[in-house]
Amino acid sequence: MTSPKQAYAKSSEEAEKWLLAYADRIGLDKAWVGGDDWATTVRIACDKANGLETAGRTLDQELLDLRSAARREARREVVADYRAAMEQAAGQRDGDLGAILVQCFDRYIAGAALQFTYGAKMTKDRAEQLRGPWRQLNEDVDDYAADDVIHGFHAPKPQDKAAVGKGTVGDTLATRGWQANFLVHIGGRKFNAHVDLN
Repeated sequence: MTSPKQAYAKSSEEAEKWLLAYADRIGLDKAWVGGDDWATTVRIACDKANGLETAGRTLDQELLDLRSAARREARREVVADYRAAMEQAAGQRDGDLGAILVQCFDRYIAGAALQFTYGAKMTKDRAEQLRGPWRQLNEDVDDYAADDVIHGFHAPKPQDKAAVGKGTVGDTLATRGWQANFLVHIGGRKFNAHVDLN
């Protein structure tokens, strides 16, 4: 971890900003850190005796725990009973839907970022065609997962991100134009597959 320029944050807002930037640098999605754990880390960052460096190490440990083999196996067990059936149902509706769902499951098990870009570009018309079948997966899930471990298949209308002021990607030089989003909740986490449109 790079040492912060100052030893501790002077406010919770300053701590939040530093911690979010640090989490982004190490590849830890804040959504994986529980609300109480995040609040504790913010307090650590503001504490003169502990400060930013200790708070950063706390996030380092969160990432190690999240990615540990035991935690991955536990998340694999959460979805084991119905993953294959749901992936097959999605794939039967459309190959791209099956591939998107596979990536969501894989990211859940790995403890990876909840928002990600689906590798294949598609046209706006193609994305529009997939919205209905993606939402219909809510019906399929009732057959395989009545316990709400997976739910909330949603696909809003494609959007020109640049036109609504969301054209930049974090602190990077990358930009976004038209994009579709396919969302699903798995194991209490909401995954959002971004699809760039051409």
